[in-house]
Amino acid sequence: ISGTKAHCLLDSGCEGIMISSEFVRANKLPKFELEKPIILPLACVGSKSTVPYGLTVRINEKYDEYFDTTNVNYYDIILGTLFLRGFEIQLDFKNNCVKMGKLSFPNSLAI
Repeated sequence: ISGTKAHCLLDSGCEGIMISSEFVRANKLPKFELEKPIILPLACVGSKSTVPYGLTVRINEKYDEYFDTTNVNYYDIILGTLFLRGFEIQLDFKNNCVKMGKLSFPNSLAI
């Protein structure tokens, strides 16, 4: 994310693309205020959270991607179905890896 490594969760149950407000603050990433804040009922510290800010950042020096900024717990970013579909990412549970086109990345948290 803008030249900084980020701890990422690929979440097929999440519709959004989110970035931790702590990560944004620590890396001095430029955010902007949303005209209408978004309410997140799940996946945040506490029972719900408000997303008042967003930002667009560069990924791998190639792609600009919009993120909602929120108080994500443990991860720096959460990539939901919108991102996974857009980049045709496959979660391969049989072979315990993530596939993106012809590339395959082993899961480092094997069970």
